[in-house]
Amino acid sequence: MKSNKILSIAASAAIGLAGLSVASCSLDLENPNEMGAQGFWKSEAEFAGNITAVMNQFRDYASNIFLNAGELRSGIYYTGTLDGSSPNSLNFVNNIFTAQSPGFSNYASWYGLIANCNEFIYRANETSVLPDNAKSYMLGMIHGIRAYAYFQIHKMYGTGPLRTDPDVIMGNYDPVTLYKRQCKVSEMVSFIDSEIKASLDNFAAAAGYSNSTFNASKGYLYWNKAATEMLAGEFNLWAGKVSTYAQGNEVYDYQAEPSRIATAKQYFTNVVNNYGYQMMPTFEDAFAVSKKASNTENIFAFYYGLDEAYQSAAWAYMWTASTGTAQGNFWSLYGKDGVTPSTTAYRLGQFEGASNDLWVQNAFGVCRYSYLNSVWFAFDAEDTRRDEMFQPAWIINDQEKELGVQSIPDFDTNTHYLGGAFAWKFKGQLNTAGKLVCTNNIAVYRLPYAYLALAEIANYEGNNSDVEKYINLVRARAYGENFAGNKFVSNGNFTDNEVAILNESTREFLMEGHRWWDLRRMTAVKNGSETDHLVFRPEACMANSIKNITPYMTENGLNEDAAKANPIKLNKIVIDPANKHLVLWPLDNTLLGSDTTLVQTPGY
Repeated sequence: MKSNKILSIAASAAIGLAGLSVASCSLDLENPNEMGAQGFWKSEAEFAGNITAVMNQFRDYASNIFLNAGELRSGIYYTGTLDGSSPNSLNFVNNIFTAQSPGFSNYASWYGLIANCNEFIYRANETSVLPDNAKSYMLGMIHGIRAYAYFQIHKMYGTGPLRTDPDVIMGNYDPVTLYKRQCKVSEMVSFIDSEIKASLDNFAAAAGYSNSTFNASKGYLYWNKAATEMLAGEFNLWAGKVSTYAQGNEVYDYQAEPSRIATAKQYFTNVVNNYGYQMMPTFEDAFAVSKKASNTENIFAFYYGLDEAYQSAAWAYMWTASTGTAQGNFWSLYGKDGVTPSTTAYRLGQFEGASNDLWVQNAFGVCRYSYLNSVWFAFDAEDTRRDEMFQPAWIINDQEKELGVQSIPDFDTNTHYLGGAFAWKFKGQLNTAGKLVCTNNIAVYRLPYAYLALAEIANYEGNNSDVEKYINLVRARAYGENFAGNKFVSNGNFTDNEVAILNESTREFLMEGHRWWDLRRMTAVKNGSETDHLVFRPEACMANSIKNITPYMTENGLNEDAAKANPIKLNKIVIDPANKHLVLWPLDNTLLGSDTTLVQTPGY
């Protein structure tokens, strides 16, 4: 008999989570009670401990949220590496997917998290040990997380099986009866609506509830009411602008409902006005390890801590090769002064607590994910985000290499080609062994996202004044003392505004998993056709926003000849409209073979 892969993963996740929550917890968020499996679900503390375990499991999806599903496909990655080695995930970067090479398997494993949410909801609703306000607060959290998980499935696949009961927990082990076809997309949308409502209703019923596990100093590290409102805003903005429809397919039946955009506005406005969030003074502060406890703009974030868990979703693609011939090809690999990589340019004093030669000490490996140079050039020099986000590697020209020049006083970046710009947004800290580890918390939701979403909604409403207002709230911090000369001023054109919001979001949220979804949702024509979304349009090409392209502005290369052969290309589209089915992921053949009730994503 064939096994159901979703069932298998959901069941094993449910069993594994119980073990995780009762035995240990690598998420350093005050799991208040360690207990044996026989005593589980017997007290408020044990339910709270299970919440911590769910949060730990949720964090395991970080690399998919921030990189694989949220950014790699968005037209801003280089298809090579600067040491000649093979880059990772070229099928994502080039948007090449088939049922044989689907990118993800088994719905990107989201049903594992859903299974454990299902069990928690079942246990909470049948227990008598939880005070009403405690039950409501925790159910507010879990319904919010389950809504988020189903929203990811909706965005990635359109729909999937709607599983809300912990079937295996309740004794159903029959694979045949557990087969479940995808629900209609319209049913998935309605279910997410109901989950958001359940989360908010439960949070409202729990007013005044306090538990040291979810204390104020770490509140944004647990799902919370503001996170649900952010999700509600994001979901309604998506459902108001994005159709998931295939002619003649009874499952893919959803047409965008523009009336939802006003609903999204209310949710984002609530977040901005009702919770006391404020943007941190500088862009660096928003991610600094030393400012984690005082971060005022994170609404919901994944926690990483020294000697506890290190973030890899972004860290894995920050660095280039530390050895080999490529090292001798670049000036100023981690600086602006023209000092060659063989000297003290490796001393990265900007890292918190750094006092040693970090490059040598840590022996960083090959960078197998690199942004296109055009992304770096698309930042203004006055935009502080560029230098907080990237370290440029300038190509040593042939004459300098032949003469063996070791440094160039007053190094001029306008007379050298850029080899590559390497991201280091999450700078981490040194551990006790002197190794650099990435312990920055990474936000799923930050306050600037609400501002830019409100700018997008204002553009839909034709309110150019608010488009300017909300974009400039983000730009003011980015430009600091140079803001007055870099304010955004709308020309009143819908497309131009939409592209400006997209580009501002990209600059603010690189490595935070937003650009692909922005491309899918945002559109060049208000209430336009499916192929008017920016993912299909040349206007979305980030290189188009570069000011004053010079002959030295080229894409990535190992040397001058390679750079000259790789000019910046304008008006590139991310997905050819002829292949519009690629905006959704296919189901993998293994899953389709194990559950014959499932139907393949349209177009594959």
